[in-house]
Amino acid sequence: MNSRERTIATALLATLALAAGAFLFYRFYLAPVADLKERIRIADVEDEQRQQRMKEVHDHESEMAKLRKLSLPSEVAFSQLGYHRHLEKMIERNGISTRNLVVKPRSSSDVFRGGAFDKKDPFLNSVSFTITGHTDLSGLLKLLVDFYSTPLLHKIRTVSITHLKSTADRKTGDQAQKSRELQITLDVEALIVKGAETRDEILPKNPPPPGNLAQPARDYLAMVSKDIFFGPPPPTSKVVDGTDPATSVKLTSITGSEGDHWLVLCNTTDNTMWWLYPDRRKDPKDVFEIKNKSGELKVQGEVTRVDGSNVIFRSGEKYYSMRVGQTVAEALRKPLTDAQVKAMQPTRAPANHPIRAPENNGAQ
Repeated sequence: MNSRERTIATALLATLALAAGAFLFYRFYLAPVADLKERIRIADVEDEQRQQRMKEVHDHESEMAKLRKLSLPSEVAFSQLGYHRHLEKMIERNGISTRNLVVKPRSSSDVFRGGAFDKKDPFLNSVSFTITGHTDLSGLLKLLVDFYSTPLLHKIRTVSITHLKSTADRKTGDQAQKSRELQITLDVEALIVKGAETRDEILPKNPPPPGNLAQPARDYLAMVSKDIFFGPPPPTSKVVDGTDPATSVKLTSITGSEGDHWLVLCNTTDNTMWWLYPDRRKDPKDVFEIKNKSGELKVQGEVTRVDGSNVIFRSGEKYYSMRVGQTVAEALRKPLTDAQVKAMQPTRAPANHPIRAPENNGAQ
């Protein structure tokens, strides 16, 4: 073998050795490293998916805890009777007679589980009622606002609103226009969630705030001035200077439970409403002001306590008690005695800002 052949053989062997080294480097180092990196990437993706799933489960558990809180009590028979009475009380406190709006239970309750109805181990159990009768648009709006302000897992499935037609109305066409009443049918459903609280009253204690109404609060009664059924209402009598406007301001409803109440005052003359949230820890809305036609302040009050169906408020240096359905003027005629005030301490100290005393102490 001459020198040229030896050089070629040496170069060939070096090439083979280099190729073998490259193959071994890829086979035993690069390929395992790349495979390890891919497995790490897949594990990171799976871990991220697990974390996301855990977050979804946690959010779902939080939502379910809220739903169980807003659910009717777990005992079905008690919930049926109690919710029936709750609807009747709601109708009454909004100024509607239960003879005009009647609450009737519908057919037997439905149960729901895992995507199919199952009466053995229900996940959801519903109680259904029909509210039917007649009232005017103002009464209907007050009822709907009260319904959707109530912290319960309930809804109105269908609504039917028509003109109230009577025999006299079919002949003359005048009676319904004069009364401005509507024939109303509401199909109402409330839910009992599996694992709901066992309690001795329909409304939950310390519930999460209802989220069905717009925020900030709207004046839904403004729709009365644009009645789509009868047109604008006839002009109302105006408050004349010198009269006491508090005689037409009435406490129409108290909603919520201990520590979380909201109240509604309504001027029955022009449907002006005051929404009060005295139990708010932060930025409570507990002061109401009543002015006459000229804008002069006649009554200023501060709600200091809600006791069942009674509201305790301060005006000037005196305290007064007002129940649902009572006017502010009626409450102002009989201030609480010092002994009554001492026995019924406000749930919190009055605000530092001064509260003006009512003129003439509300007397006519």
